[in-house]
Amino acid sequence: MDIFMSKKIVTIHQPDFMPWLGFFYKINRADTYVVLDHVTNKYNDQSWFRRVKLATKMGDFWLTISVKKPIKSSFIPINEMEINKSVNYIKMLKTIEQTYANAPFFNDIFPFVQKWFMSNEPLLSRRNMNFIEDIMQLLKIDTKIIYSSGLGCQFKSNELLIEILKSQNATTYLCGNGAEGYQKDELFLEKSIALEYNKFKPKAYFQSNTKSFQSGLSVIDCLMNIGPKETQKIIK
Repeated sequence: MDIFMSKKIVTIHQPDFMPWLGFFYKINRADTYVVLDHVTNKYNDQSWFRRVKLATKMGDFWLTISVKKPIKSSFIPINEMEINKSVNYIKMLKTIEQTYANAPFFNDIFPFVQKWFMSNEPLLSRRNMNFIEDIMQLLKIDTKIIYSSGLGCQFKSNELLIEILKSQNATTYLCGNGAEGYQKDELFLEKSIALEYNKFKPKAYFQSNTKSFQSGLSVIDCLMNIGPKETQKIIK
């Protein structure tokens, strides 16, 4: 590696469903966001790819999207997962509407939520990414987006991540805190890729539905309650 090469930060993440603030904080810090969309997952895994938490006056509420069961195997590439259209998502949309109807920025943000639920796009990853890109634009995040499915990667696990990072000429890999449990840091360092962990702790903001601040909620909670400008300050 050229010792004079400028620092290039790359982050890799699945296309989560209406993600939390830390997701956007991480993308904002990176030069390139690689959407990990070609790896296989079990269609009914309780992953952030298809579920996220909101806080209502009645307590926690999990938005969970049902995925169509594959014909041949329980495991399927993320970018092939189809939304189960037999589920009544209009009811879920109504729950979100009732939860945030009195939030200060409801009228500004609800159309983004509505767009997800009213879309005709059958693929969950694509619908999630449409939402993510809309919110990135709203929060003025101009990080470059690349899809792993277009990179022709062959490896798995840590080697897959390194392969992706090398394809993007990354000097630094910005990874999530959850990676500490399985990631072999030494493999990245051997390939001259520095590691930075995304240690994001959001400051408390006004939440219309809770008595005490709750972290880890979907970005829509922050946007509905304090709006894009104040949300920008938290993630930037």
